[in-house]
Amino acid sequence: MSTRERRPLTTLEYLGRYSALIAFTIVFLTFIVLTPKIISPFNLLIILHQVTVFAILGAGMTPVILTGRIDLSVGSVLALSSSILGLALIDWGLSLPAAVLLAILTGLAVGLVNGTLIAKLKIPFFITTLGSMYAARGLALILMGGVAKSLKEFHELSYLSTGWIAFIPVPLILVVSLYLIVNFILSNTPLGIYLRCRK
Repeated sequence: MSTRERRPLTTLEYLGRYSALIAFTIVFLTFIVLTPKIISPFNLLIILHQVTVFAILGAGMTPVILTGRIDLSVGSVLALSSSILGLALIDWGLSLPAAVLLAILTGLAVGLVNGTLIAKLKIPFFITTLGSMYAARGLALILMGGVAKSLKEFHELSYLSTGWIAFIPVPLILVVSLYLIVNFILSNTPLGIYLRCRK
């Protein structure tokens, strides 16, 4: 039984495959030349601290992208879940664990609706998630009345978002832990193998 040998990538194929990484490297090196202080350890930690929300969303988006699809509603679902969390703590008087659970269930509910519409009713994922994006954003706006609520008095939440352990931001620790979990699921579980093999 013969095996097909992989031919080496051409220059254009290499550039196409790694274009995003190459572009990021060029931009990063440009900023280093223009502003050398950007590579100071403290500044790099601050940058990592600021992008943790997007990194967490990216971890959740990875399995979706592996299936050849995209979810346009993640930002709006985050806003809706955050609104539910704020309302549950401030207006509804729920405990912190109950409020966090309710916020998580809100995100799961939107995901379940999206998944049902796409998998069962065969509605294209782009249309489904585009619609849920506007629906979640509109619902969050209605629930909040267009007014932001501060959660600074809830020190446990503040610690998760702005705390430090020694010289490492807590959000960065959470992100690294989350990516290790996602990597384990995608590499060592039947679900992860199925997602990686799905075209």
